[in-house]
Amino acid sequence: MEAIKALFRKLENGIISLRTYTTKSIDSVNKSVNLTDFSFGNATSLSNMFNGCTALTTAPVLPATTLATYCYNSMFEHCSKLKYIKMLATNISATDCMDNWVRWIYSLGIFVKNPAMTTLKTADYYNDYAGIPNGWIVVNDGEDNIVGPIDTNNYLTIEARENGLTASLSTNACEYCVDGDGNWKILAAGTATESINSGQTLSFRALLTPQYSTGIGTFTISKKCNLKGNCMSMLFEDNAANNYSLSGKSSAFNKLFYNCTNIVNVSNNFLPATELANSCYNNMFYGCTSLTTAPQLPITTLTQIKKKNIQLSLKDVA
Repeated sequence: MEAIKALFRKLENGIISLRTYTTKSIDSVNKSVNLTDFSFGNATSLSNMFNGCTALTTAPVLPATTLATYCYNSMFEHCSKLKYIKMLATNISATDCMDNWVRWIYSLGIFVKNPAMTTLKTADYYNDYAGIPNGWIVVNDGEDNIVGPIDTNNYLTIEARENGLTASLSTNACEYCVDGDGNWKILAAGTATESINSGQTLSFRALLTPQYSTGIGTFTISKKCNLKGNCMSMLFEDNAANNYSLSGKSSAFNKLFYNCTNIVNVSNNFLPATELANSCYNNMFYGCTSLTTAPQLPITTLTQIKKKNIQLSLKDVA
């Protein structure tokens, strides 16, 4: 077990899965920061196991109901991007079982606890950083619809370059979450999101049907930003990563960022569709005068597309 602990401290971008409770074999190592499939076998102490894993965002489920001495000591210390922990213990009376376990982690996140647990304190200086991370949302296991952090690569995502950014979508309601926390909020048409600061993100999802003249609506973004992720989440919600066709969705992204002068860069994979529809990209980035980098278009056959669809409406982009 000590060898596994040491390996995790080195694999900041790794996922290691122990899929059996009796052996300690490692059966998968992939570039990922999602450890939800990780199982701890018969280990009695996981002290320092993920200490310093600065890319870790989602902790593995911690199913033990009674903790042992030092078992979670410094477990997630220095995990500066950690945003989701499910810890189901009800007996934490063992000596130093959680000391420093969430010290120096991300200031916003979701903590899922056992409904029977009532003695957890805030993990701060006065409580030896043992308990619930300070400032995190706390929910009972089985009583929430929060699924934990999302992969923002699969959702239309706005990354703020300035403090005080808000965004709104005309015509249609959708859902959004902040920093990929998976806590989806309903956003009414024409209503602004909460404000975020530089480096933070807003991710969006919906199951919208495009209309001929308005598409699915137009985003208004208040501050300089980058566009990342996958635009298809506005049409296919959580299944965007598995959809590459806009067939039957004419005008899909028509005027989606029309005259949005605060967009600076758009990531290469933002428009992954390999099958397009009439006017699907018409006027999409019209008037985006700050835009310096447009997304790549993976489509290789142009005979099925009207020329105006492939222009991404970069007209009037200086």
